[in-house]
Order: sequence, then structure tokens, then C-alpha cells
Amino acid sequence: VCYHCENISGRDASELFDLLSSPLVHALLFTHDKVANKEYPAVLMNADQENVKDRRQFRHVRIERNTAEPLGATIKLNKDGFVEVSRILHRSLADRSGTLHPGDVIHTINGWTARGSDIDTVADHMQDLTGVIEILISTTHSEKPPARRNTNLVRYKTHFDYDPSKDQYLPCREAGLAFTRGTILNVLNQDDPNWWQAVHDSGSQDLRAGLIPGASLQEKLEYAKLCKQNQFNKQRKPWTIRRKRAGHHKELKYNPQTNEEYSCVDNLLYEEVVKIAPQKNRPRPIVLVGPEHEVMDLNALIEQLITEDDRRFTRPSRYYTTRTPEVLARKHQIISQGEMEQHIKDNELVEYEDDNGSYSATSVKQIKVIIEAGKTCLLTLKPQVITSALAYHTCT
Repeated sequence: VCYHCENISGRDASELFDLLSSPLVHALLFTHDKVANKEYPAVLMNADQENVKDRRQFRHVRIERNTAEPLGATIKLNKDGFVEVSRILHRSLADRSGTLHPGDVIHTINGWTARGSDIDTVADHMQDLTGVIEILISTTHSEKPPARRNTNLVRYKTHFDYDPSKDQYLPCREAGLAFTRGTILNVLNQDDPNWWQAVHDSGSQDLRAGLIPGASLQEKLEYAKLCKQNQFNKQRKPWTIRRKRAGHHKELKYNPQTNEEYSCVDNLLYEEVVKIAPQKNRPRPIVLVGPEHEVMDLNALIEQLITEDDRRFTRPSRYYTTRTPEVLARKHQIISQGEMEQHIKDNELVEYEDDNGSYSATSVKQIKVIIEAGKTCLLTLKPQVITSALAYHTCT
């Protein structure tokens, strides 16, 4: 351009030539080219400068929300008083958009400043928004979003009812997942031990995850209910959990080290289960459970079933270390005390009893023999051993 202006006569051409020849314009164009090509000079930073908060990247994100579907992000106040995304629910609107991630700091929402407001105010403001939601965030993530973790699905059968609308500890009641006793849930995320992400086991892959109380938290809540019923001593040294909300908090007291009574079958809140296809000629065992004073009635019921259809039902013979007329009459197996102790050590028993040094037990091997024969194995087990039996033995 300067070459053509220099060879053109006229006042305008002369002024343009003088302007473009200025060192300031040359510096401006040089800087523009460097910025356009991202050719930045290296900057040396000392240890104090490397930790400054200015390293966060600010960006606008847009999420289109045309329905009443919750956003699917929970928030908290970080140590600096900023509103921060604490979790993103699996398959939620925020998760599908891919624009928000845990740890992102929210500054404005459609121009409304979030800092200085409490969590409830921010949540209520976001809940009422529809259409295109524009959020100004700052993040430490690079331009490439962090890779999504692999979902490790675990199925649980629930043994209690849960209504999120009545849960005062839930971080966001709209994000809660209701269920009843006996529901099968697919738990997708257990990163937060207090609040798991789960969906109902319906076979669909597009269900939005909801929050349910984790096993450790629910155990404390169940113990708190028992304390109110005066079933346990309230003077024990407790654990304490707090739920801060609107300037106040609540406390729950629980100490698992001193609550042996609570570590029984009643403590089974979530039972891990797997889908097992029915196998022909391999019926699953049936366990009869009842109060200890009704054990004789259960045994009588088993004997009646075997008498009526001995080709279908049977019960395993037990191991005994002491010969008695009853043991000999029922054709149970007599083994030495050393063999019994070795079976216990090798975890080969479903359950065993020690009556002043006289042992009796039910072995896993005997149950498997019955299953392989195509018969239904009938068992009576104490409630206290059912959980451990399910955890350590698979007989089908």
C-alpha cells in the first residue's frame, strides 16, 4: 500500500503514506499479527505468581432449557465466597450440554450477579429460568473439557423407603430420586460417600440420575431414628454430621464402634444384586428365616416340604465335631475339630455354631452338590449371618 501511495500524486495519498509509514502503525500491525498467530513471548513467573487466581479462564456458556427439566447441577459456596458447581448429575441437562463441570465458578446468570447471594437464592433464581441461559463462569480447565469418567454401574436393592421432598439434608430436593423398599437402583456414581447418583433399573440409558443418600449417611440417619425411640444409650461419644442451610445446622449422632446391636440384619440398607438369568436344572436355594424361638417350626416346615416332594426339595447335611444320637440318626457328617477349624479359616462354611467347644456347621460344598443334582436346597439361617453369607458365597 505504501508503494502505491508513494507513486500517486495528491494530498490524500501523501497523508495516507505518512500515516502508514509511522512507527506506531508498524508496531500496531506487528502486534496484531503476533496475536492472530498466538505467538506470545515466554513469561517467567516466580513461585508466588504461579498461584495467582488470574490463571482462571473466563468464558460464557449457553444452555437451552425449554422444559421444566431441572438443570442437573448442584452448587456450593467455596472458601472464597464464590458460587461453585459441586456436581453434575449423569444424563442431566447440564451433563448433556457438556458446558459445565465440577469446580467451575459461576459469576453471572443472564447478567444477574451470583456473588454475594446465598446458595438458596442462586438455586431459586436458576430454577425459574427458561429459554437460553447464558452463564459467565471461570474455570481452571483447558479449552478441551475434562474427559468423562467411566460409569461403574452397581445394582442395589433398597431396604427402606425414601422421599426426597422430606429430606432436610439433601443438597437439592429437586435432584433427589424417590424410591420404595424393594426397588432396584442402578448406582452410577459414588464419588461423594454421602450422596450417590442413581437411576431406576428400567433398562433405559437416557434416564437422568438423581441423588440418593449413601450407605454411610443413611446408616447415621437410621440410627438417629432409633435414638428418638429410646432404643439405644444416647450418652455414647458420637460422630456428628451437619447440614448447613440458611444460617443454621442440624446434628446427627452416631458411633459405629459402640453400636454392635445395630450391626445386624436391620442395618442392611442397600443390598448389592446382579442380574442372573434362570438356569435350567439349577434351582436357587431357599432360606427360611424367623425368630430363634420358632426355629423348630421352621425345621418342621422343611421336613414337611421334603416329605411331600423329596424329588424336588432336600436339605444339606451338617458338619459336627461331636457324636450324639441325634446327629447319627440324621446321618450328619462327623469331622474332627481341627478339620472344622480349617474349614472356618478357608471360608468354606455358610455358617457355624460353637456350643462350648462342640461345633456344627453348614458347608458351601454340600449346598453346591444339591444344586448340581437339580434339587432345591432348603436352609434355616439366623438373621445375623445372612448378610455375610450373601457377601462371601455364591452358590449358583
